[in-house]
Formats: sequence, structure tokens, C-alpha cells
Amino acid sequence: MSSVSYPAVPPQATYTSCYCEENIYLLAASFLAIPDFRNSWDLSVVFISNRTKTVALWNQRPARAEGVPIVWDYHVVLVLRPLFSSRDDMDDGKNSRTGSLIYDLDTTLDLPYDAQYYLKQTFPYIAEPSGLDAEYHRIIPGDVFITDFASDRSHMVVPISEISASSVPDDATEVQNLSTSVVYKAAPPLYPPIAGVRARENGIVNNLMTDFVDMSNPKGFGVVVNLEELMTWIVSQD
Repeated sequence: MSSVSYPAVPPQATYTSCYCEENIYLLAASFLAIPDFRNSWDLSVVFISNRTKTVALWNQRPARAEGVPIVWDYHVVLVLRPLFSSRDDMDDGKNSRTGSLIYDLDTTLDLPYDAQYYLKQTFPYIAEPSGLDAEYHRIIPGDVFITDFASDRSHMVVPISEISASSVPDDATEVQNLSTSVVYKAAPPLYPPIAGVRARENGIVNNLMTDFVDMSNPKGFGVVVNLEELMTWIVSQD
């Protein structure tokens, strides 16, 4: 069997700061469109959050300083697990111990990065309790994410009651929409809001926070696991 190379992030890949779910959606769609991709890789999307929507991640580009974490309400990454049986079949150039890779468009680590190394460096309190509220991880098959995800970006809109010179973030962006003025916490992507084909068929325009971010929702997509369970899933190929 010839060696299998990991797919690189396309040079023209769209990236919008603070819209990780949409960045990963577009990246997943581009990977799944690659001929024969599905013969070599299992693609999943992982949402990271917790009950208080305060998850600390290390080695993130938006962090205020090197070596300190940034606290997100949620974060989203893409995971590739190899479908080929032998580690020797893979020529990934990443010294990957398992063949599994994580794509995080906000990390300061390599892109992609060995999945186990990524988790240990992004969540360094795996081996040493930090007192932080534990994060959970919602694992969603790539095809399900593409067809069922929908976001109208309303979670990024600053409520009218909070709009004032003192309350609006410095990087907030005002977007004129017909006769109304909407203030976003961060500038939204220039393309229209995303809604997968099945979401559109069901008349759903927004399920981001309820069905993907909310780790307590048993009817959400995919399966919710803790960090240890995620590590176990990463190394499995079943």
C-alpha cells in the first residue's frame, strides 16, 4: 500500500476570527469533497464547552500572552482518524503516534497536529487538576455536521439593552441591515449564514447553541464525552 498523506488546509481556506464553528464547517466540507478522502480518513467535528461555558484552552493565538490560556464559551476543532491499519502506511510529516490529527485554526501549534499531543498541550491539566470547571466534548460525524448544522449568528449580536459606549467590546462591529443597525461582538463572515441541507429542509436556521454547544442536551447531535473518553476515542479506529 502506498503511503497516505494528511490533507493540508487549503491556501484559500476562509477564516473568520471568533467564528470557529463556521471555519471548521467550511474546512470539513472541503476535505469531504476530496476524491477518495473517505477511503483513508474518518472525519469528525468536536465541540468543546461546559456547563458554565467557560473552557480554558492553552496555546491559542488570541490569548493575551504566551503561556496563558484563553477562556472560550466554546471552541470547535476537526479530527481526522485514519482508516488504514498500519501507522507505517501514513506519511504525515507530523511524527504522529496514532495517525489521528486535529485541525484547530486558532492554535499556535502546528496545523494539523498529532491528536494526543494536541490535547495534552491544549488542556495541560489532564494530569494535574486545576480547579477549573471540566470541559466536555461533543463528537459529531462530519457528514452529520455538514447536513444538520445551522447558525444565524445571533449568539454574536450585542443585545440592544447592552449597547452603549462603555459596554460594547472594542472590536465590536456595526453592520447595517436594511433599516436596522446590528452590533456584533466580532465582525461576522462576509458570506451568508450557514445552514446545512437537512437543516434547511426542516426549516431550521439556528441550532448552534442548543444542539451543538449545550453539553447537557441529550437530544443534541453526536455524543458527549469527557477528556479521558475523548483520548480513548482518538486512538481507536472502530
